[in-house]
Amino acid sequence: MKNTNFDLLKNPFHYHIGARYRSEMILNYLLKTAKREDIIADIGCGLAYMPYLISRKIGCKSIGIDIENSVLLSAKKINYSNKISYIAANCLNIPLSGGKIDHVISSEVIEHLKRPEEFIKEIKRILKKGGLFIITTPSTEGIIQISDRCHHHENEKHYKEGYSEKEIDRAV
Repeated sequence: MKNTNFDLLKNPFHYHIGARYRSEMILNYLLKTAKREDIIADIGCGLAYMPYLISRKIGCKSIGIDIENSVLLSAKKINYSNKISYIAANCLNIPLSGGKIDHVISSEVIEHLKRPEEFIKEIKRILKKGGLFIITTPSTEGIIQISDRCHHHENEKHYKEGYSEKEIDRAV
């Protein structure tokens, strides 16, 4: 299988094993639970690879939400699909009506937030009753702790270096 530069741009997780593993786990779960008529929001989507996979593999509408408009402009060029819409917004104030989203994904975002409880409140507001919230974050438990070396972002601060399973359960 030939990789072109465009193919590599379409999969920004190609070189980051942790991100690739997370995206595959999330997609596999959604393949079992999501329906074509569902709406899935990815908060902190970056280049919107998950919304792109969702539109291709599940066929439902997805919304890529990120605070960085410049990143979303690139995502639109790279991951074009008429089933993906993009919103530049702060995750504490998402411009969507309440109770309209079937599934919310937030991968490796909560640890960057000063007020994570407000984020969880906003997720609950936009999620439909009975909707599914899929969240990933660096762990403070087990072997996954070694990902600290891999989980580095330029110009982005961690307000918390990871969460335990109990902390996430209490938050949601």
